[in-house]
Amino acid sequence: DVVAMVLEAVMVLRKAKPEWAEAKRQLGDTNFIKQLVEFDKDNMSEKVLKKIRTYVVKPEFDPDVVGRVSNAARSLCMWVRAMDVYGRIFKVVE
Repeated sequence: DVVAMVLEAVMVLRKAKPEWAEAKRQLGDTNFIKQLVEFDKDNMSEKVLKKIRTYVVKPEFDPDVVGRVSNAARSLCMWVRAMDVYGRIFKVVE
């Protein structure tokens, strides 16, 4: 399902196991959103960027598609896509 797919991508960015159980555990952390805001986007590895690219290129990994199921997952989808774009641009500028 699209919500699980989005959360897997978030876990990949956070260098955690891309599994539903781990995603639920992290979502329960009261600092989860703060950690996303403070995410170290300047130091994403090429390996992580390649992994999230496999999610981002999927047609169903679209905020509008995900938003039909969950607004929260829609926002996380937008965050993952933003990290993907930032990572690709940062590598070019670097």
